Amino acid sequence: MHRARCRIVRQAPVGARWLDLYEGDRIFNVLLGEQALYSNHGGSEAVRAQLDRLIAVLALPRLNLGIVPRSAPLAIWFGHRFVMFDDKLVKVESCSAEISVKQPRESELYRKEFDLHRHSAVDGQAARDLILTAIDHFDRLGRRNRG
Repeated sequence: MHRARCRIVRQAPVGARWLDLYEGDRIFNVLLGEQALYSNHGGSEAVRAQLDRLIAVLALPRLNLGIVPRSAPLAIWFGHRFVMFDDKLVKVESCSAEISVKQPRESELYRKEFDLHRHSAVDGQAARDLILTAIDHFDRLGRRNRG
């Protein structure tokens, strides 16, 4: 499954979140499954551009990106995608709805899930290498489709 995990330390208005990667004091802790790097939505050129962007934002001081390698042992199943805001609100995404979780006891379960997956993730140069490998895959795919 292609799941992304994101834990946002301080709450931001939905439209302004991307700005916080460049300004302010919010910290974004993001986990991706390696499989998500290979999800071909929009064709190899579009995915290649998205992966290039991911490489560029790795250097941002407010972003902590971890990638769970596809062969990494997992303590628990990668469930639904979710976003945490200040440990006070969790938004869980399913195929039919977005669920807001506000009960501290339930929010804690999502924090624990995030932490378990973070232990399986790689970051820094290892994450960069996984992204570069995916870029190489889409470069080869694009060349093969063109010629």
